Amino acid sequence: MWIPFSISSNLLVNPSNPRRLPLPGSTNALDNIRELNKLLGAVEANVLLAGEHPADVAKRAVNDIDDAIMVLKDGGLHPDAVQQLQEARGLTEEAATSPSSRIKLAKQALDAINQAKSLILG
Repeated sequence: MWIPFSISSNLLVNPSNPRRLPLPGSTNALDNIRELNKLLGAVEANVLLAGEHPADVAKRAVNDIDDAIMVLKDGGLHPDAVQQLQEARGLTEEAATSPSSRIKLAKQALDAINQAKSLILG
């Protein structure tokens, strides 16, 4: 049975179920954000993640941020969230190379990432 969907505010809306569903690009970015919360949470706690040093975890987090930015930009979705993710990227890059500021920078990056998440979810 075919169920019509419409696109409203970058979200899929099923008229028979008014719960809003994120568009596919947004869903991919949200998956990246979930992973980033885990990665940067470990950096903020200054703990090894699966034996990986916090600096290396931060470098890996930059790749996930780049992925989320690319998905949103390519889909023309949530430019305000992209801006927050770009800010988080800069903070995360700095955290990877600044041991004395790593914890503070990871927290600031997490704040920006979670702001992006809020913007995506509307």
